[in-house]
Amino acid sequence: MKLELDSPRIPLAAQALARLPDATSTRIVCEAGSVWITIDNDPRDIVLAPGQSFLVDRRAGALIYALEDACVRVVERAAPSARGAWSAGAAAVARFAAGVA
Repeated sequence: MKLELDSPRIPLAAQALARLPDATSTRIVCEAGSVWITIDNDPRDIVLAPGQSFLVDRRAGALIYALEDACVRVVERAAPSARGAWSAGAAAVARFAAGVA
């Protein structure tokens, strides 16, 4: 998997998984393909198609499963503290993706 470190985008091959350990107040935007999102201890099943998004509305982790080749963008609700700086959530995504490659 290739991850652009200057962008909180996650490209996913079909049937690949991405875990966001703390997705609190994070918006997950489906840019291509379709994904299934499961939030820890939440009975909802969220399926996103291109152009759709979901805001994680509780303090929890999230699991993103690619139903087909897909690309999601992780958008933090709070702005970074310094221009060009990543929030802790986006940095966690980068660490996860780098470990999967």
